[in-house]
Amino acid sequence: MNDFKCVWNNGIRRDYELRIPWHECEERLYVTLTKCGISYEKGHLGKEWAKRTDFDKSLTSYWHVCVQFRAVNKSWWGAYNPQEYAIPGRRVNNYEWFIKDTDENAERILDEVQRMYENNIVHVEAPADYFERVA
Repeated sequence: MNDFKCVWNNGIRRDYELRIPWHECEERLYVTLTKCGISYEKGHLGKEWAKRTDFDKSLTSYWHVCVQFRAVNKSWWGAYNPQEYAIPGRRVNNYEWFIKDTDENAERILDEVQRMYENNIVHVEAPADYFERVA
């Protein structure tokens, strides 16, 4: 179970906030989950994603994750995001976290974001064979 509080929910987009008291200031994690549909037709990202061996080809929709971290004198996007791998110079998709847009999976994502924060896992490094995982 995570400690995030839902601050906005319009059925398609959900915004969550986690406030972490820390000495005299407060750190915050903001997570936005957005329901996204997937098309496997020519010219759509789904067709390219489906070529990868680590992508669930049965998905018709998924949660897109956006994470913002804020602390005193610093703020950045992308930290603690399970949908992203870090490679030198950029970030790439971690398809294992492109999961169906259900309430249970929203909780799984929030649990993982909090776990990454608590264990200071800012970014997960991509596996060595990341670019070879094409069917």
